[in-house]
Amino acid sequence: RLTGRVLRVGPNDEFEKFHEAITASQSGDTILLADGEHTISQSMYQRLRLQPITDIQFVGSGADKCSLVGTRLIDAAMRVRLRGLTLDGKNNESLDLRSESAIQLVDCVVTNYNSGAGGSIGIASSRETTWLLLRTTFQGGPGRASGRGRGGNAFRLDGSAMTYVRQCQFIDNEEISRSSGDIETYDGCVELNSLPNAS
Repeated sequence: RLTGRVLRVGPNDEFEKFHEAITASQSGDTILLADGEHTISQSMYQRLRLQPITDIQFVGSGADKCSLVGTRLIDAAMRVRLRGLTLDGKNNESLDLRSESAIQLVDCVVTNYNSGAGGSIGIASSRETTWLLLRTTFQGGPGRASGRGRGGNAFRLDGSAMTYVRQCQFIDNEEISRSSGDIETYDGCVELNSLPNAS
């Protein structure tokens, strides 16, 4: 359902800040993020909660070059794709979907969720949600609790969740899934753990 309209975010682009592109975006847009770190403030998060994102894709040039930083980057998302990005949750969930949602993570890295509190979750949902996770890495080690011998948990998917996980890596996670969702399907995934208490 993409329209072909592209919004570019970066110091030399039409939108200098990420939140400016979000405010101007419409269903069907692609938001291209320049290399570097793009921050979602608490006020931006509150605005996203009031205006759920629909039919938008966020594209970076690669998870090693482009990152979205902020607690609970998206609260509600219907047919949203994130590609080529690092999602840094700052010791919280990067994504915490609390209404009906459908979301894809493709070629992403989810990191900095090992807080040592509140479950230390990378991504979460609590309502009817469809997840497609493709070639995405979940780094359970980084975070406030790093160095304590325990990792975070890649995801907690409650409610009526359908989760399809393909060719993903799970590094130093205590658990991959702490979920009560209906369906979880894994294909070609790899678990790499060096922490003594990781699963």
